[in-house]
Amino acid sequence: MGGLPRNGENEEQDDAPTYVKFKEADQVSIGNNNVTSSSSSLLFEDVHNLNMKLNNLNIHNNYCAGKKTRAIISCRRCDHELCLTCNLTSDHPSDLSQGHRYDNLYKTPNDVLVQWFKNPHDCCFEVVTSTTASVKRTGQAYENYTWFRGYKWTVGSCPCCGQHIGWVYDSVSHPDDTFFGLIVSSTSAA
Repeated sequence: MGGLPRNGENEEQDDAPTYVKFKEADQVSIGNNNVTSSSSSLLFEDVHNLNMKLNNLNIHNNYCAGKKTRAIISCRRCDHELCLTCNLTSDHPSDLSQGHRYDNLYKTPNDVLVQWFKNPHDCCFEVVTSTTASVKRTGQAYENYTWFRGYKWTVGSCPCCGQHIGWVYDSVSHPDDTFFGLIVSSTSAA
């Protein structure tokens, strides 16, 4: 089966949570929580989330190297870091938007494309697009009712508080082509 042993149990049982042990002096940060020796172990999923956050930070730092601004875009509810302003892109204009504008709402050096959309339930959203974001995919991917032709969408939620942050868009024909639509009213810049 591979992976780490599960709390001393047989590796072939998949229903038990996986824990990772760490030394007494270690301190690990996950979101706003510090886990120290008093906890003595972490759920494997928490370690995976921590590694994803560190990987996202490395992606942000590499992508944004040499750019003038590196302001953080966060979840408006819990301040979880979603992406950096240099990750925002105007590369995905949609002919299905109800309208658009170029705006400096995150204090970026250049104006960002803000598009507004209406879903089948008559809910309206102002959306900016990003090349990367730390969001949790929630539910299944849909091709119907997409706002970006050729892309299927999955709801994107804040991995810390569960707030609906936007959508993850995956190309139907190119599996490595993904971008993120972030809801302006669910995000803020620090």
